[in-house]
Amino acid sequence: MRYLALFAYFLSFPLYAAPQIGSPVANFTLSDSWGNPVELSDFLGKHVVLEWINPDCPAVKRHYELKTMQNLAYEYLSYDVVWLSINSTHYMTQEDNQRWRQLNQIFYRILDDREGLVGQALQAQITPQVFILDPQGTLVYKGAVDNAPQGVATFNYVEAALQELLTDQPITYPETQAYGCAVKYPAQMLNLSAHHLE
Repeated sequence: MRYLALFAYFLSFPLYAAPQIGSPVANFTLSDSWGNPVELSDFLGKHVVLEWINPDCPAVKRHYELKTMQNLAYEYLSYDVVWLSINSTHYMTQEDNQRWRQLNQIFYRILDDREGLVGQALQAQITPQVFILDPQGTLVYKGAVDNAPQGVATFNYVEAALQELLTDQPITYPETQAYGCAVKYPAQMLNLSAHHLE
């Protein structure tokens, strides 16, 4: 019965093709690492950054060692930008998220998507991968954090997008190629996705 319910919920999202820039993002509710429910619609009226993570991914580890995410989130906190990390890694628990949060001195919330429903709905494929929503809940950016899959970044796409959004300018690079590790979805979720796409 649980898998039937999961299948029905999964098929309710018409987003198997990657969500398009300029389209609204469906509401969702996930629990943070303290077990508190967090609903996307609570942040209507604010810019929202959704960052997909996997603490086991070397690219994610590198960014957090460099404090790329923590510094960006802190820099834009005063502009009322909401930063939410989402972990769709099927084998990780809330305790794992809490340890990652403490290890890296993260002040923003990490949301538990271990069943993969929200990640699949948004077609998050890589960690790290970032989605930015405008105050109306419209997707305005998706892709990589920066231009440095192999080394030191010379351009941060997320920072540039936020700067342009906050100054009412068009986003120069609304979609880029994320780099890192494949999202580790549950096996049954991957099977359902493949079945639906046949």
